[in-house]
Amino acid sequence: NAVEEVLRYEAPVRGFSRFATRASRIGDVEIAEGERIWVLNGSANRDDRRFEHADRFDITRSAAGHLAFGYGPHLCAGIHLARLEMRVLLRAMREMFRSIDVGERAISENNILRGWATLDVSVTAH
Repeated sequence: NAVEEVLRYEAPVRGFSRFATRASRIGDVEIAEGERIWVLNGSANRDDRRFEHADRFDITRSAAGHLAFGYGPHLCAGIHLARLEMRVLLRAMREMFRSIDVGERAISENNILRGWATLDVSVTAH
């Protein structure tokens, strides 16, 4: 659950654009055929209609269905490797450290990818 909640809460891809193949309506918004649409993964993953208390980080929740790696034909080809790497890293960190404290951080300035420009971390070994 921890890996999936991290992905839901902090999607690595902020968003991407697509062109509408036909006129559509999303909620109250009309979209014309050929119009460019900016899809915000991180926003979708914080939707309270999908995830209860979506702005709260909670590794006990089932975060299945998040859009951190896209969806359908746009699903990231490296999704399984990325999840495996995250699980291996978290297990190794759990074995090495008694505590991990996160301090000041700054989000990198990138329109598509989400990441940290700086992240202050202190660890206490077992």
